[in-house]
Amino acid sequence: GELSIFGVIDIDGSVNYVTTKDDYVFAATGTEGLQIIKLNRPTTSLESKCTGLEWYRGSSNLTVNKGEIAQYTGYTRFNSVTTSGELLLCGSWSTRYNTIVEEAALLEMRGSYYMATNSSRSSLTIKKDATFRVEGNLYVYGNVILEEGATLEFLGEDSVVNVFGTVTKAPTAKVIGTYRDVRNKF
Repeated sequence: GELSIFGVIDIDGSVNYVTTKDDYVFAATGTEGLQIIKLNRPTTSLESKCTGLEWYRGSSNLTVNKGEIAQYTGYTRFNSVTTSGELLLCGSWSTRYNTIVEEAALLEMRGSYYMATNSSRSSLTIKKDATFRVEGNLYVYGNVILEEGATLEFLGEDSVVNVFGTVTKAPTAKVIGTYRDVRNKF
């Protein structure tokens, strides 16, 4: 796995041995003895980020420009969604046509996200070095395209993905997290 730094702690004395168990770190030091540190790991859930957001009341074509941060709660049927910045959607969302996460952009969704219909298919495109983070249900009536360095990340233990088209995944693209793949596309 990848190593992530969440913080730094200053321990008195020279550390001779370190081990971990669950959310605890045990450090043996020469002069101070055994020191026990309780880890407070950051949550990966989007739940706290979704609290107190404004309802979306904009256009049926949602566009977030580079450098912008947009966060909404509610339910809306869009024609299209395109983000070049950071977009958080909490609730139940659907798009009639394409969803595009532009290069190095971020789309986070907690709830349900439905793309197109069985009779009118579209594409979910996650471009180079972009991330689409899903906590909930993702239904795509069409294709999923993950370009170089793209990440499709599922949060929590109960996420579901159901793709009714093809999945095209570049060699450096990643699909990570725990999810149920209804049609075994990934």
